[in-house]
Amino acid sequence: MHYPNIEFHPQSPQEVLDLVSGLEGELLKHFVLEYNMHLTLVAPKDMEFGIKLLNNTWTGKFGLLEREEVDFVVGLITGNWERRFLGTYLAPLYNIKFSLASRKYPAKISWNAPFTVFSEFVWGVMLVCLVLVAGCMTTLAQIEGHHHSRRLKSDNNDIVSLFLELFGSALKQSSQRATCGPIYLTFATWSLCLFVVFSVYSSYLTARLSVPDPENNINTMRDIWEAKRTLLVWRGGTVDLYMRTTHDPDTKYIVANYHRYTDTIPNFSNVKALDGYRYVVVPEIEGFRFNVLAGLDGINRKIIDYHFSTEPLIDVFCSWIASRKFREGPAMALAMLRIQGMGLLTKWSTDRLNVDGKKSISTRKLASENTHIPVVNTNKTLTLNILKGVFLAWVCGISISVAVFFAEISITRLLVKRPKPRRIVVAQYIE
Repeated sequence: MHYPNIEFHPQSPQEVLDLVSGLEGELLKHFVLEYNMHLTLVAPKDMEFGIKLLNNTWTGKFGLLEREEVDFVVGLITGNWERRFLGTYLAPLYNIKFSLASRKYPAKISWNAPFTVFSEFVWGVMLVCLVLVAGCMTTLAQIEGHHHSRRLKSDNNDIVSLFLELFGSALKQSSQRATCGPIYLTFATWSLCLFVVFSVYSSYLTARLSVPDPENNINTMRDIWEAKRTLLVWRGGTVDLYMRTTHDPDTKYIVANYHRYTDTIPNFSNVKALDGYRYVVVPEIEGFRFNVLAGLDGINRKIIDYHFSTEPLIDVFCSWIASRKFREGPAMALAMLRIQGMGLLTKWSTDRLNVDGKKSISTRKLASENTHIPVVNTNKTLTLNILKGVFLAWVCGISISVAVFFAEISITRLLVKRPKPRRIVVAQYIE
């Protein structure tokens, strides 16, 4: 079945929650509030599993893929679904493409730039004017040279009048020469530099969008509790959800614990041994799989689990639990845990998921070995630094040209106006 693409321009957080439920809806709501972005839901080529919650709402499952055309993968129900077996439903898997919102909405950039997305045009006009003025001054300085004093006809000390007089003289002299005189050559050179540098810099800035790191890093269970977040640990096809409640904050409640691979890691089921994300592993072979675990511990609830990333970029990703017992209150206040580097918009390779499930998890390198290593795209960072350096050097060159020209004409004006000493000749007559 063919599914059309969906252009989604949310005007309010509620519109996001009407489209995507669960934790994914909360994440999208956060992005809309922080970055005012619009989404493009790219239709899938085939069907994948989606999940229906107990409250008869559908939820989308996020995952990161190393694909150029998508940033997220989310399962969305569009009204067409098929029940395969107990607790699992068939749904289209839509790909979400994040991009900056339309121009009428404000946007945030993760690093301080000389201009923002919506002031590009204004800054562009200002820079063009600055380049033209600098080109005029540079050309006038070259044409006039040490002949400034001979061409001055005005006795006015106004620097503007002086500049206009020099500018007219330069235009007249340049027009009398070849078609491509020095003034036109200078204008063309500065304009070309402006077009190349500003276009590349502006487009790169507009395309770059990242999620900043949280102010408080979350490294331990105490940090998680203080941040009022819930720790989720993927463990060989299971989800362990540790939470606290407001009425008993000193007690950790294990909402779901499906004991698989428990014996391969010593003290794995011990909450204290977790100490954050030290035992976050992904032994699944397939890229993404959605499972519904029903009736655990005799409690009427469903747990939806899927892959977590062991990349240093995302220590623990997201999951969702729908339970009649824990549906309301702080137990459902799930959130992202820790984001490093570029955050959720940074793609990670699905090859990390291709792990042989038969091997002992204890032989794998766990996420704790790379938890505190920041991962940055070196090529993009290097390109951005070089681009910023070229831009700043270019601006400095213009500023220096303007300063030198004004200094030159100021010195010339002073020399012209300085009265020449009179030579007094004394004649002596000898009688």
